[in-house]
Amino acid sequence: MSLVTDAAAYVRARRDLAPGLAPSTVLISLATVPALLVTAWLIATFPLVWIGQFRLYTALPLFAVLAAVLLRFGLPPVLRAAATLRTPWWPVVATAAIAAAFLLFAAATHSEQVVLHRDNGSYAQIGYLLAHNGGLNRPVPTGAFGDSSSLVTYESPAFYRVGSHLVPQFMTGWPTMVAAGWWLGGWSGELVMPALVGAAAILALAGLAARLAGPRWAPLVALVTAVAFPVLKNSQTTFSEMPALLLLGTAVLLLGEIIIAGTGADAGAGAEAVAGTDATSDAASAGAGVSAGAGAALPWPFAFTAGLVLGVGELVRLDLMLDMALLMPVAAWLWATRRPGVLAWLAGAFAGLALGLLDARFLSWPYVKTNASSVKLATAALVLSCLVCLAVAAWVRSRGVPQALWRLVPAAGTAATALIGVALVVRPYVNTARGDAKSPSGQYLISLQGWVGLPTDGSRTYAEQSLRWVSWYVGWPLLAAALAGAVVLTWRVLHGRELRWAAALPVYVLSAALQLWRPSITPDHPYADRRLVTVVLPGVILMAVWTASAATRALAQKVRSRQQRSAAGGRRLLTPVVVTAAGAAVMSALFVVPAAATTAPVAAKRTELGEVAATRSVCRALSPSKDSVVLVDAMSGQWMATIRNQCQVPVALLNDADPARLAHVTAGITAAGRTPVVAASSLDPLRHLGFGGTAVKKAVALTTRQDQQQIVKPATGTKTLTDIAFWYTRPQGH
Repeated sequence: MSLVTDAAAYVRARRDLAPGLAPSTVLISLATVPALLVTAWLIATFPLVWIGQFRLYTALPLFAVLAAVLLRFGLPPVLRAAATLRTPWWPVVATAAIAAAFLLFAAATHSEQVVLHRDNGSYAQIGYLLAHNGGLNRPVPTGAFGDSSSLVTYESPAFYRVGSHLVPQFMTGWPTMVAAGWWLGGWSGELVMPALVGAAAILALAGLAARLAGPRWAPLVALVTAVAFPVLKNSQTTFSEMPALLLLGTAVLLLGEIIIAGTGADAGAGAEAVAGTDATSDAASAGAGVSAGAGAALPWPFAFTAGLVLGVGELVRLDLMLDMALLMPVAAWLWATRRPGVLAWLAGAFAGLALGLLDARFLSWPYVKTNASSVKLATAALVLSCLVCLAVAAWVRSRGVPQALWRLVPAAGTAATALIGVALVVRPYVNTARGDAKSPSGQYLISLQGWVGLPTDGSRTYAEQSLRWVSWYVGWPLLAAALAGAVVLTWRVLHGRELRWAAALPVYVLSAALQLWRPSITPDHPYADRRLVTVVLPGVILMAVWTASAATRALAQKVRSRQQRSAAGGRRLLTPVVVTAAGAAVMSALFVVPAAATTAPVAAKRTELGEVAATRSVCRALSPSKDSVVLVDAMSGQWMATIRNQCQVPVALLNDADPARLAHVTAGITAAGRTPVVAASSLDPLRHLGFGGTAVKKAVALTTRQDQQQIVKPATGTKTLTDIAFWYTRPQGH
């Protein structure tokens, strides 16, 4: 017996001395390292893009140095904290296997949208531009069109004209990562980069789940997230939601460590033991659980790094300021109660935010102006939140909190959370959300409504249906569990328990509710489901899984209590272990099956195949040294970025083209010493301008598949896309 005891003590000692070998530290490493690397990349590349020196040989050394620094200061404290998690190897292996399978599947089924129809094609082209140009700005090629320059426009989808330059749409962060994909593997590298980041995001959420619900529930969070179609879809194409999801999930995890480090709470607080199993060690390591050394301050460089991971998200998504505004009360509480690390965390968060604001003002300003209303709202929310929280926290630091007043807070917060959930559920029955029917998105919506057989009404936004959108992809059982979890967790957090959730609830309840109330996106699916990826789906999945863990734990404890009270001896079939396993299996099925049922019909449906080859065909038809291209119909504007960036040929669009105006433009091109090329997206516009016969050539006419663009139900397949064509002619006499 003493040999067994000594051996067990030796194993425990080895685990404590080498926490990097423990399953828990492997799991948390997988969850945190990718975001730290992405943070280093964003910080390294932003100034290089700004000064036009974004090259592999400049970005890689700077990234390596910053990555080493962030890993040095950001990783060891969280791994030391994770070493106390009682984790077997199977959740780590299962989580890694799910992420790896997701990566392989998403990469194998990636789209090829590189022609500009929607935002994913825009990101692909901007990434290509960065990979080859070293900066974002391109000069307006007025000289290539002679004195006709005033008749044409050089702006195109995803590119604004600012003075004498063309400036891309969107924030800079994600395009630099897409550009890195090009450096690694050309178009294939660009197009599989979202799959790589998506797999990392799944690991981040699994690590967060290990801290919030317990490590044995991490694989379920990873699986439900991977199976949810919006997550898969956004990993199959170059939308920016996956890096946003990765950074935010990791930032919440790291902030949770800062919160717990200063509480001094017992790691096992709130945990119920289950006889014969370590299953409920999840409770001891989640919720109010605290890592080793609770009550001791984490190093300030770690707190600064944790804030930085949050703040640099502004380089990826413009609306991060809203999430920061919602987290300010948490920071104020930490400061008011004199918890260590909060000032360093705030410094890191605002340092990262400052980079995003510099990007917004000096590199992406036209994009910011097109989203002025939402930007003003987020900015006002952040400023107001900071001022109010600072004032309240300063008052609390000096005078304390009136206990009579604080006793009302948990009930009020819990009631508010329940009210938010009820409002989202009943909204479709009492409200019809509307917008501007005359806007471009309203006119586009009318065409989609006609296609799916709905009454045409461009003022509809369908925002009142947003919770139903979520139900398509995770099912109502998971949503019900999430609402119950949100209510209970709010109550517990405001009573000083489950304190890790203090970092998660503001983002995954309040920010998610705002996102659902006002999605602000063209409501065709799966395109509109981008709005669910960053905060909504992760939030409901995490809260539902916490509810499942709490329910199975409570049921197992009830069985254990009955057994202890029972006088009868002997072996029993219904043990706490069996109850825990059965409960977990049932809850897992309730969560996974509805998600899989929606995703299965469309998971492997690849979209916009052939567009990479189509862009190459267009470039082969043009001469960079001789040609200037005049596009004569609005649809052909989708080729402008391709012609300008890939083909390196001057291009402009002639609106309201007629023979006289076109003749003026072609004459100007000829006078500038170049050859005019008149092009359109079909043969008809060229015929209307008097071109025909063998003089008109077809560079490409691609028929492929695109997203189904449903409005009131989820997509069940894809639909035909026939508009990817490029016809051109070189007028005689030029």
